[in-house]
Amino acid sequence: MSRRTYLTMPAVWLFLALACPAYASDRCDELWGAAMGNAVSSINDLVNAGVDVNCKDTQSSETPLMAAATSGNAESVSALLALHADPNLKNGQGNTALGIAMDHKKAFDGNANMTAMAERFQHVIDVLEPVTDKSSGTGSGGLKVEDADPNVIAKLKFESVNGAIMAGQYDQAVSYLNEVLGLSGLSETNRGKALTLMGQVSFYAQNWQQAKDSCEKVLGISEADTEDQENCKQTLKDLRANKPELFQ
Repeated sequence: MSRRTYLTMPAVWLFLALACPAYASDRCDELWGAAMGNAVSSINDLVNAGVDVNCKDTQSSETPLMAAATSGNAESVSALLALHADPNLKNGQGNTALGIAMDHKKAFDGNANMTAMAERFQHVIDVLEPVTDKSSGTGSGGLKVEDADPNVIAKLKFESVNGAIMAGQYDQAVSYLNEVLGLSGLSETNRGKALTLMGQVSFYAQNWQQAKDSCEKVLGISEADTEDQENCKQTLKDLRANKPELFQ
């Protein structure tokens, strides 16, 4: 099961994925998710349990180190390097973890409202730069300064949300989603996706009221993705069955 479908699956399947890690993904995906979610203790546990620290995602050919760099998680980057992650490996675009971090920082440098994000990626660069062979290539050009708009930022954040969910870091996922919802100029489609994810995360974190409120907002967004609306209908159906007092 890919992370991309995991983001938009109906609530009942999301429950199975969260409750049964073996069902949701292989162990490499768990490590990838821990890196995206900045769950350092989980990273250590998984690698010490025998998961290959340099394993690659089947879709993107990205290692957990690249996933941590994509999310701007300097703590996870440091933890993975301490566990002998190879910083010179490349993804499907021929880019290293350092190159990914440099691309992201470059994008956020072009947005006056994203100074904190640029600094976050600079911390990752500071960790990776001393240990990366510069001849291996840095910077794929996958992100451009002019692309640093709210919807590009939202896409990056959704990947981080996915990783946080896979790592069981629900509070972190909610924090990422609140950052997305606070972006000025966010498209209604992406606002709907963020609220859908908020509803799903809140449901499994047992924050019933927030799950209900988020999904009801999605149903009021005409430009929300059809699948997101269906996911929210399922979440509300589950809430009606299990928490009918919320609807009185």
